[in-house]
Amino acid sequence: MERMIVLNMPFTSSTGENTFICPVILEGEAESILIDAGVEGFLDFLKEEAGRLSFDLQNLTTVIVTHQDFDHTGGLPEILARYPKIRVLASRIEKEYLEKRKKFLRLEQSERNLPLLSPAERVEAVAYQEMLKARPPIPVDLTVSEDTDFDCCGGITVIVTPGHMPGHISVYSKKFKAVITGDALTADRGVLQSANPAFTLDMALSKKSAAKFLRYDVEQIICYHGGIVTGDVKKRLRELTGQ
Repeated sequence: MERMIVLNMPFTSSTGENTFICPVILEGEAESILIDAGVEGFLDFLKEEAGRLSFDLQNLTTVIVTHQDFDHTGGLPEILARYPKIRVLASRIEKEYLEKRKKFLRLEQSERNLPLLSPAERVEAVAYQEMLKARPPIPVDLTVSEDTDFDCCGGITVIVTPGHMPGHISVYSKKFKAVITGDALTADRGVLQSANPAFTLDMALSKKSAAKFLRYDVEQIICYHGGIVTGDVKKRLRELTGQ
């Protein structure tokens, strides 16, 4: 039996806002895929929430990382330590950052902005920088550099969607007619929104990437920040992307 499991997990953002994030599990006969892994210390909570929905994390075979941000990857080292047979898939661009061959782009941003901050803000920024520097490298087993189909979990396509980050990817599930956007889009109370401009490196490119979702037979969209959006999602996509 194939299932799509959308987890709804409380999360405190970098700005102190209490919100939630939505990792997704695509369960198949031979493969089961987690899309994004939450923050550091999330494993037990993730295991509990998945178990509540009758999924055992021991059955995971792959984690797809949409991009390098800590709220998507911070929990991954602990997952891999507990379940070492899991493979990690990311874009070829993001692999360089996840394996710490290149400096995290958020770290570069923070260092660049440091002189513009007040003394109190600098203390917080330096603590944030140290947290990013301390993150362990994440080995990436599989990479994609263009939209790629995989015959598992009812059929999925990994869609290259740069903008929020240069190597950002999203996932289309053929079985469930769903796009799992990562941070390529957000949602607010069931209404689809663009990528968050405060954290998106190239909004014009992000908009162009989101337009790619119109190529697919989509009935629902799952945003990491905002959850499930249904209804006439293609109409809303056209509004957001100008297509």
